[in-house]
Amino acid sequence: MQEQVPARREWRPDRAVDLRLLLVHRHGSQDLSYRLEGGPDIQGARHWRAVRTPEGPGTMAISAIRHEVLAEAWGPGREWLLEHVPDLLGEADAPEEFRPGDPLIRDLLARRGSPRYGRSRRVMDALVPTIFEQKVTSQEAFAGFASLLRRFGCPAPGPRTDLKLMPSPEDLRRIPSWEWLKLPLDSGRSRPLLRAVAVADALERAEDGPSEVLGQRLRSLPGIGEWTEAEVRQRTHGDPDAVSFG
Repeated sequence: MQEQVPARREWRPDRAVDLRLLLVHRHGSQDLSYRLEGGPDIQGARHWRAVRTPEGPGTMAISAIRHEVLAEAWGPGREWLLEHVPDLLGEADAPEEFRPGDPLIRDLLARRGSPRYGRSRRVMDALVPTIFEQKVTSQEAFAGFASLLRRFGCPAPGPRTDLKLMPSPEDLRRIPSWEWLKLPLDSGRSRPLLRAVAVADALERAEDGPSEVLGQRLRSLPGIGEWTEAEVRQRTHGDPDAVSFG
């Protein structure tokens, strides 16, 4: 029962916070590791995420009204999640460094402000669903990742019974080849995923370093190219120069 009592953090940045940037971490509406209470455009909407942190599994719920952010977290990873709320919401980004030469873009920035990019610092949470999205339609990819969570995911700590944690690297390694095909995930994607899972520790050690270092480690794995690398770096490091192409 102790786990049901959340740790809380109130954060008041000197800017209005747009929680819609968190949606980059949701992989389709069926994603059982992410739940949204209220629409994404509603003030005070509550975003729920189940995450495997360096301190253990955790669940976090975040809501915000302009300059006031409230985060609650459960599980062994709760303190880690709360500590990194500002990073997740783009506080470490430096939008003032973006100085475009195009007058149209300069005008848009003057009127709308520069977007911020948050960083999750969680490589495997970003990489596994991104590999599901390689070379298939979004509908097929999202359904496959939802099936992985439904069949092999673990219950997330906290009050929500509909949240699932992604399987740990150890659990992913134990999934038989025929089960990947049932998800469905063909061998052209399951093999790169299992290669990445085998070196998960090395990939996760790059979470706090430069984005380029993580990119180099990802590209060293057969089956992971520029598109997958960029998708992951956008989420883990909030890298605005990581462009998804290829």
